[in-house]
Amino acid sequence: MPRKGSPYGPAHTRRRKALIRPGAVCHQCGAPASELDHVPALSLHRHVEGSGCCRSLPACGKCQRVQGAELGGYRHSTLPPAPLFEVDEPPDSPGPDDPVWDVPWMTEIRKVPADGSWPRYITVPHPDAVGSYGAEAIDWLRGEAGITFRWFQRLTLIRQLEHDADGQLVWLEALETTARQVGKSTLLRGAAMWRLHQAGRFGEEQTILHTGKDLPVCKEVQRLARAWAKGRGYPVREQNGNEQITEPLSGSRWIVRGKGSVYGYAGSYVLVDEAFGVAPEVVEDGLEPTMAERVAPQMVLASTAHRQATALFPTHRSAALLQLDAPESMVLLEWSARRDAEVDDLTAWRQASPHWSPGRQRLLEQKLARAQAGESLDPDETDPMESFRSQFLNVWPVRTSSDPGTVLIDPAVWAALTDRVDTGTAEVFVAVEDNYGRGAAVAAVAKLADGRYELDGWLCGSWAEAFADVELLGAVRDRVHLSVGVTLAAQVRPRLQATAQGPAQTRAGLALLRQLVASGRVVHDDAPDLEQVTTVRVRELPSGLAVVAGTRADLARAAGWALMAAHKAPVGPVIY
Repeated sequence: MPRKGSPYGPAHTRRRKALIRPGAVCHQCGAPASELDHVPALSLHRHVEGSGCCRSLPACGKCQRVQGAELGGYRHSTLPPAPLFEVDEPPDSPGPDDPVWDVPWMTEIRKVPADGSWPRYITVPHPDAVGSYGAEAIDWLRGEAGITFRWFQRLTLIRQLEHDADGQLVWLEALETTARQVGKSTLLRGAAMWRLHQAGRFGEEQTILHTGKDLPVCKEVQRLARAWAKGRGYPVREQNGNEQITEPLSGSRWIVRGKGSVYGYAGSYVLVDEAFGVAPEVVEDGLEPTMAERVAPQMVLASTAHRQATALFPTHRSAALLQLDAPESMVLLEWSARRDAEVDDLTAWRQASPHWSPGRQRLLEQKLARAQAGESLDPDETDPMESFRSQFLNVWPVRTSSDPGTVLIDPAVWAALTDRVDTGTAEVFVAVEDNYGRGAAVAAVAKLADGRYELDGWLCGSWAEAFADVELLGAVRDRVHLSVGVTLAAQVRPRLQATAQGPAQTRAGLALLRQLVASGRVVHDDAPDLEQVTTVRVRELPSGLAVVAGTRADLARAAGWALMAAHKAPVGPVIY
């Protein structure tokens, strides 16, 4: 059983099975691969599964041993503690007409009805998905249980039940978050009822393990299903804290347990309701390990926002936001208002409400009036307006930290990497970053034949100067790849095609820069501007390294992006 926080849990096992196949080669030396390498290395970051904190790449045993020897004395535990969680919210997801949704199983569901709202955040279809069991589940629930789903409930189930060519579910984890009182309980109940009857499909008895913030909430979700099951002659147990439905043909069970009583079960389908009030260790110690040996395991975290949320849902939500456009194991469907929305903005109300009606508008008007009169809508929240914002705008909190961080690169280590090398005509990976409208920075990386990276970089007085330098590089190099910060994307000339980089890429790029420097794989010619990497201070997050405000960091960010592009297959088009 994986230990708490283990990077070698079921998700790692699944990735290893998918990547270490005949013909797989080491991402460093090209030899036959036998291992799965975490990039950045585990010793250089605090690993949180599914957060995007590292990539999994095939590697050979020799390179793994060399890396272990190089990094043996470097431990992330010497860094100051990371903050509880941080959320860098990306732009809203593409609307239903965007071509990204051009997959057969979403054709009909993209037609948003007048009483529906498209999610503000929704993960794109999984690259391994070839279909979804969602439509089948919806029809089964209508015919067998008399449940007719609303449009948003159908959309959620269709996305949650995407499967690959082998018929296996592609999502290990599904996050569902909306404002209150829209029909979440019906969705959870229906999904559990369908999964209870899928032993034949997945080849083993199904165990639906259902917990949440409060046991009464979970029991209420299951209550109507217990009445339905009794009518079909299913064994039903209704002891307090020990509620259970058993499907008699397969022995599959839907078990409701308090959050402190989830240990010892092997969960095929795990439901965590009102997850804002569930401690992370309930999932990490009690639930995730139970899924390791199951066929097509899946965990659903469902919750409305709360200002006093534990780290569980915000941390998983942050990880899912990093996977919106490049999904791996997590699917997110979120209906929420933007953080700066006014509490009386009808548009914001609809953004957070996947199902809308005149009755819901009246409900929110009444709730807002009570909050404005000083009446809290939540016994755990002392601020009435914050209570309304969380419960009916579904605005999740952002927590910050007073952690001063550490320098990105130790000056002595950096000085020891000075070397003058001839890069010849090697292709160059260039990145340009803005300095808050006060100049810019350019970083350039060439990958050397011995596996090292030659890094150069300089500061510019303006955006125009930086892009002029990029054009000069293009004139003397055969191949140049360009990345730019999101604030500069609109400034790129049409013929200079570029890949935009945001906060998620910055965190990963800085972590990679630290790893490559620690292993001696970066060289530089002592360019004075590059000393910025020894003055920038960073904090360690599950998803990488975040810059601490207060020092100029545009060149460090650009260096991380350029190294990340050079370290893997080109992420952007060749511009020259």
